[in-house]
Amino acid sequence: MQHQWRLWNWWMVLQVQKSNSLLCDETISEKAEQCSAFLFDTHCHLNDVAINWQPRLVIGGLAVVTNPDEILNLRQQIIFNSSWKYAIGLHPWGVDKFVDWVEFEEIVESHVQLAIGEIGLDGYKPNWQLQIQVFERQLQIASRHDRLISVHLVKDHSEGCALIKASGVRRVIIHGFCGSLGLARQYQAQGWLLGIGPRCLLRAGSKKCEMLLGLNRDLFVLESDAPYT
Repeated sequence: MQHQWRLWNWWMVLQVQKSNSLLCDETISEKAEQCSAFLFDTHCHLNDVAINWQPRLVIGGLAVVTNPDEILNLRQQIIFNSSWKYAIGLHPWGVDKFVDWVEFEEIVESHVQLAIGEIGLDGYKPNWQLQIQVFERQLQIASRHDRLISVHLVKDHSEGCALIKASGVRRVIIHGFCGSLGLARQYQAQGWLLGIGPRCLLRAGSKKCEMLLGLNRDLFVLESDAPYT
C-alpha cells in the first residue's frame, strides 16, 4: 500500500514531460508552462470517442488510428487546434486489410507533422509473418521521412525491438508499456519513450510500482489510450 500511495502521489504531480518536444510545437510547450497540471495525451483514438468529447486536463495530444482509412474520418469529424497531432498506421490486428502503400506514403510525405501509428506486433494474434511484413513496411516509410512512430508491442518484444533498430527510425513511443523495469531500461537505453497510461497504473502492484518509480523521467510520456482504458 505504501508503494501504491507513493506512486499515485508521483502520478498526480506529473507535468508535461520535456520529451514531449518530439511531438509538440512551441505553442504547446508554452501552454504546458502556463498550465503545468495539464497533460499532452500521446496516444488517443479520437475516431472512437464521441464527437462532443471534452477532455479534462488535456491540452492536446497525438490522435492515432488503427486503419489508414480512419485518418480521413478524423479530419472530417474532429475540430483540431494546433495542439492536436495526427498519426496514420495499420494496427497488427488488422494486417489482412488492403492498404494502398503508395498512397499511404504520399499522405505521409505531404503532411510533414504526420506521425505513424498505431503500428507494431502482437504475439497473441494470427498472421505473424504478415504482421512482420506490414510492420517493416511502415518502419521503412517512417525512416525515409523521419517520422515518430507509436508502437504496439505485445508478447514478442525482442523481434519488434530488433526491427525498429534495423529500420533506423529515431523517434519511438512504446505505447501502453506495462512490462518489467529491466525491459523498460532496455527501451530507454535506445532513447525510446515509454507510453504510461491508466491501464498500467490500475494494475500497479509492488513490481509495477518498482518499474514506474525506476524509470528515467525524461524518457516516458503520458497517454490515455481513450476510449480503451
